[in-house]
Amino acid sequence: MDLNLIESAINKLQNDSFLSLETTPTRSSNINNILDSIDKFNLHNKLDAFSTTDNPLSKLKYSALISAYKIQEKFKKPTLCTVSMRDRNIIALQSDLLGANDLNVRMMLSLTGDPANMSDQKNAKAVLEGNSLKFLDIVNSFNDGVDLMGNEILEAPKKTYAFSVTNSYAKDYKRLQKKISKKIERNTTAIITQAIFSEREADIMSDIFNEEVAKFNDERGKCKLIYGFFPVTSYRTSLFLKNNVPGMHMSDEWLNEMENASKISSDQENETGFELSKKMLNYLYKKEKRVHIMTSNHFELASSLIDTIKDR
Repeated sequence: MDLNLIESAINKLQNDSFLSLETTPTRSSNINNILDSIDKFNLHNKLDAFSTTDNPLSKLKYSALISAYKIQEKFKKPTLCTVSMRDRNIIALQSDLLGANDLNVRMMLSLTGDPANMSDQKNAKAVLEGNSLKFLDIVNSFNDGVDLMGNEILEAPKKTYAFSVTNSYAKDYKRLQKKISKKIERNTTAIITQAIFSEREADIMSDIFNEEVAKFNDERGKCKLIYGFFPVTSYRTSLFLKNNVPGMHMSDEWLNEMENASKISSDQENETGFELSKKMLNYLYKKEKRVHIMTSNHFELASSLIDTIKDR
């Protein structure tokens, strides 16, 4: 187990560049399909890190924590484990964090989670003993060698790095700014945005983040902004994201171009989507040098787009 693997990734995030790819475990008893795809498209040699999702849309999937461990061990690439506050009380959260620490899965992404009423598990109920800020409090406690109640942990955990998320669009950016500030204040290592589809929104998010992080001249000032990026190569997907994903804003330019291309042919639709995605990815990477790619396990598309990044 390479304990320095995580610290090397954090150092690169804070001082250089950072490119990560989301993986989504399926409803299966293993993640061999994901491991095979990463290997097939040589993604472990193109990226700085991976991430694993935690039952997105409240649908039953393979464990995010075990997925993160398996990917990290096989490819020797740090893997960010998503933790949904929806599914765990503070006992389970801390228990998972202890186990993850032992496995050297020490990059954790906390989020509230999609509503339980979206689940494919009938009558599933959300736990929600706190939001992502509560998870940051837990991580801070662990990094001080105690649990959330202040009780000493027998063998002090290795340092855990907590990542957070933010919407990429809001009608009230002041409110969004306050939420970002609270996460920086609680020592989050980095903040990942929802997928961004316009240069203007990328610029706004960068300005908001930089204004807030500049207020801290201690360790918190090392927090970094990571742009979320979701390549879209079909008009149908564009409409779905526009109408169904809160905090994400599909630009009119993107929608119009995809709609026009879809009326010509599926090949034209795919080509147009790829060119729009390539342009957006390159803009985001050039601006911040830190991008988190989400493709719903479309690993070939991810690989092709990564190959277009200039100065990588």
